[in-house]
Amino acid sequence: MYTYKGTLTHKGQTTTKGVKNYPVREFVVSPDTTAKWVQEVKFELSGDDVSLIDDINENDDVVVVFRLSGRKYNDKYYTSIIATSITKSTSFNSNKDLPF
Repeated sequence: MYTYKGTLTHKGQTTTKGVKNYPVREFVVSPDTTAKWVQEVKFELSGDDVSLIDDINENDDVVVVFRLSGRKYNDKYYTSIIATSITKSTSFNSNKDLPF
């Protein structure tokens, strides 16, 4: 498991995938939204975990615990970043609202 800290910049809606209509929800986190070139990382929640992000709002500082998942399909390789937990963080960027 890995950990990533940043600001939630996008929270997608729950959609379904595959023949079994498996629930999936994507969200994006940026480690520094004020950088010249903002880095944004897309995470995925699936199954019963899609509700883990319900009480978190865009622009909240968060800590994401995740695992990497990879697969091969039609001779192409695909990688997913699967979030296993997401929590609000008050200590990540506590100076965010200061005027200096």
